[in-house]
Amino acid sequence: MRAPQLVLYGAFTLIGLVFAVASPGHAANEKALEQKKAADKLRADGKTEEAIVAYQQVLVLDPEFVEAHHGYQDCMETAGKRKELLDGYRAKVEKNPASALLHYLHGRIVTDLAVKEREFK
Repeated sequence: MRAPQLVLYGAFTLIGLVFAVASPGHAANEKALEQKKAADKLRADGKTEEAIVAYQQVLVLDPEFVEAHHGYQDCMETAGKRKELLDGYRAKVEKNPASALLHYLHGRIVTDLAVKEREFK
């Protein structure tokens, strides 16, 4: 592996660990936690479209709930709404370029390595 790729891999790993540790306890309120559990159940039951709406409701309650973003992103991918998903997170990053969380979430769904490298410089 080339050195820049190792650095990039290390950065992704570190960011992922930080958010993974912080995310379960981050939810600002019980309502967001309860709604996320309901969204997770809909997703597990194969009700992808309903789960998307439920995750969106969680993110209205708590826009920084990382696990809810993950669920939303995964459901959007499953539903074949990749372009809409990418456009949405790209717009969020453009609106708030200082947000490490939004860069991480956008980077999580980008598959082009060149774009990922640009996001994490």
